Amino acid sequence: MTTAKIHRPNLLVADLERSLRIYRDILGFQVAYAGPASEGGLMQNLFNLAPDKPLRIAFLSTGDDGWGALALTESREAPANPTDGNHRVLIITEVDGDLDEVIRQLKDKGVTVDRRFELYDPPRTDVAFTDPDGHRVVLFQQHPAN
Repeated sequence: MTTAKIHRPNLLVADLERSLRIYRDILGFQVAYAGPASEGGLMQNLFNLAPDKPLRIAFLSTGDDGWGALALTESREAPANPTDGNHRVLIITEVDGDLDEVIRQLKDKGVTVDRRFELYDPPRTDVAFTDPDGHRVVLFQQHPAN
């Protein structure tokens, strides 16, 4: 039997530096690599972009996963995100640290953060935001068991 294993999600973004200000500077991902995307047009093909446009990519790590946590591929001509109100991507991210400080920094960058949800199985706080490229990010922080 064949089994599949998620390697990493790859998000199409319009401005790599703007995205890194959220994913690296606020959420704490480490940049394992940032530079030109693979040669030969692979990423252009996968994202259905013009084959002659150079792309930049950043591989983000949580420190213990090499290059495997998340990739951001920049295309200045990235198609607009759907405006029907539905989100096609959810990135579930555990916050290890001060969740209130993360929320404050996001708001300082002009990001709208949703209301908090206090959940009990397992005990945790969930709060979501939408990044500047329309990707939905859910931050959660587990609470110690009583």
